[in-house]
Amino acid sequence: LIVRLLSLFKAEYVLIGGYKWLYFGLTGPFIYLLSSQLSEAVGLRIIRSMVAVGAVVASYGILEFLLEYNPFFTDVFQEFNPYYSGPGRMSATIGNYIALGSYLAALLPMALALTNRRRKAFGHFCTVLIAVGILLTFSRSAWMAFGVIFAIFSLKFHRTIFKWAFQHRHEFAIGALCFLLIVPVIGRIGGPRLETIPGQTINALGRMLRFDETDRK
Repeated sequence: LIVRLLSLFKAEYVLIGGYKWLYFGLTGPFIYLLSSQLSEAVGLRIIRSMVAVGAVVASYGILEFLLEYNPFFTDVFQEFNPYYSGPGRMSATIGNYIALGSYLAALLPMALALTNRRRKAFGHFCTVLIAVGILLTFSRSAWMAFGVIFAIFSLKFHRTIFKWAFQHRHEFAIGALCFLLIVPVIGRIGGPRLETIPGQTINALGRMLRFDETDRK
């Protein structure tokens, strides 16, 4: 909260930054206090709901990436959102690829935790959607958060990533088969956009290694 407050001194849009500071400053402690008073069952339902909403947002962002157009929010974002980077980058319902990546990265640990609960298929499905959404934002901060989250989860719950992968080999096989089945459909919908993924990935990794603050849309 202190760092975010100090960042307002160089913010291009101080009023928007102030609203964000108030929002996160109020909702963070509120959610913490609320969750500390809830039973585990109620808390789990809330987490499932949050993850489900995140999966829907990620799905919408993936669709936006394939279409290179935000079907519902482009006009609104262009008029009212100064952080909107245009149809070349995923924004989904949030309006900025960096904010979208941060939002999905915050939900990823919850989705991963649900893979060890009942109704594991729901957890795996949402985890895949959120992870793909994070990767397609091409946001370096979201990618680094993704790596840290996945490493911590692997070490804490499964010891090593190889053991985890072996335990879920059947899910991987089913996922690979489903991917092969839907590739023709995806290619028909967003073929040109899929061809840009390798180049954008190399560009994002290069900027990450150079600590370059510029972004290519």
